[in-house]
Amino acid sequence: MRIDIRDLKHSVGDHRTESFSEPVGALSLGDDEVRFPEPAQVRADLFNTGDGILADVDVKAEAELECSRCLKPFRVPLKVHYREEFRPESAAPAVAEGPKPQNPRHQRARAEEEPEEEESGEIYSTYTGDEIDLSQSVEENLFLNLPMKPLCRPDCKGLCPQCGHDLNEGPCTCEEPITDPRLAGLRELWEQRNNKH
Repeated sequence: MRIDIRDLKHSVGDHRTESFSEPVGALSLGDDEVRFPEPAQVRADLFNTGDGILADVDVKAEAELECSRCLKPFRVPLKVHYREEFRPESAAPAVAEGPKPQNPRHQRARAEEEPEEEESGEIYSTYTGDEIDLSQSVEENLFLNLPMKPLCRPDCKGLCPQCGHDLNEGPCTCEEPITDPRLAGLRELWEQRNNKH
């Protein structure tokens, strides 16, 4: 998701809008992989602030997830808005080199746009040449907006714990649910009390 800023970076106060479609790579969500079957729709309003380029970004995408109850795949629409500031690498303050932790979601190195932090606490990304790259920030913001517990629908009934039947399709033929063996003693007390009455 590279954007050419050749003209914009020399004109303080200038603004430009870019709209494009880009494929999004699969993201890891725990042991599962989240796929994006269709390209993401990205709109970026770019502003030359004098210090660098401010990107005001809107992303629309559709993620394919697995329901945490019935385990069936389903799609969920995502709408994301965020801002990211890019400054030329030559303007970044010198920082001590050291090992950089890898992002577990992407498992790939980021060559140009490593986030930098000034002593003032400002966080921004750096760029070299005439392009900024939104790829990592788009993927990170989509990841942050994924549901923690994906459900194909709020009232999903899930699977029968005994036979695995999808209870959304109707009741199964199991006679009695399996009781947690740790609660067996409590169940016996409950049955004894009910039998006395």
